[in-house]
Amino acid sequence: MKTSLPKNVSESIKNGGKLAGDSLSLDELNKWYKEEEEAYFESEKDTGKVDHWYKYMRFVNNRFLKKTTIFNSKSGKILFIGPADGIEAEKIAETCPDWTLYFIESSKKFQSILKNKFPNCQIIAPSIDGSIDAEDGLFDTVCAFSVLHHMANVSHTIDELYRVLKPQGFAFIR
Repeated sequence: MKTSLPKNVSESIKNGGKLAGDSLSLDELNKWYKEEEEAYFESEKDTGKVDHWYKYMRFVNNRFLKKTTIFNSKSGKILFIGPADGIEAEKIAETCPDWTLYFIESSKKFQSILKNKFPNCQIIAPSIDGSIDAEDGLFDTVCAFSVLHHMANVSHTIDELYRVLKPQGFAFIR
């Protein structure tokens, strides 16, 4: 099985002092990104169906998002990190048509699906180092569901999520 996880896990990772993938060289970051870029799309394509656990977690995400008050606002901007086919964004697009959807998705194949499903969405190019190409405080809401374990430099990525989030904005991370 292809994986970007280290073959030898250091003591600092084992004891929780360091996250796997947080201090990789540029070559290691490139390798990690390349291995992860289309991995989820390929796994869904190979099986012909989405894993039942992911289906359940997507259901939970939609239920949770539906109950939040953030979407009572007439309009806003929401960023999804690694949304795959965008199933969690469907209810928001349906119930909050004046919200602008933004996606950071590494898979070119999923990007194409997202553009077809949400023609007015904005795709932000993913960065190998986890930086987000967006101004500070741009988003009312940021969502990262079942995706952080696929990213190198996840600590930097989380810092970036909060940088691009408006003060008093909402971050939903699972």
